[in-house]
Amino acid sequence: MELVAQLRAGAEFGKVAAANSEREKNGVRTAPQDKGKVGSFEVPYLREDIAAAIKDVKVGAVTEPLKGPDGYQILRVDERTPASTTSQFNDNKVREAITIERQPKEREAYLQNLRNEAFIKISESYRAGVEPLLKLTTAAAAKTTDKNSDEKKKDKKP
Repeated sequence: MELVAQLRAGAEFGKVAAANSEREKNGVRTAPQDKGKVGSFEVPYLREDIAAAIKDVKVGAVTEPLKGPDGYQILRVDERTPASTTSQFNDNKVREAITIERQPKEREAYLQNLRNEAFIKISESYRAGVEPLLKLTTAAAAKTTDKNSDEKKKDKKP
């Protein structure tokens, strides 16, 4: 609260940040070099608490101290860029989002298909522990059982 009071009384943000910020990158304090600047952010991508804190802050003003996972933060709003009135639909971002969303499910389906199509012979002594891990569908499991019984029949014929 003392730092916020100093900043609101007219202290230079860069000097206060350089003297008090503990933010590090690769084990080195960054505030002496960057004077507390963290860059520009789009509001939808900010943490909810930060977005709420800067919502009504005027350009050049500072927020109340915000408690975060790494300690407290005091943010100054340097500028605001109005949102675009036209839709800036980015095909690549949409494709990336869809890929990220679908990738785990598709990967699992692909691996399951490989397991289902593979001939896997499990020793009886390991069957109880291994079979649940394979997650074989009943059709695939039936195929392996049928193959095993067909092999046994072939072995019995003279």
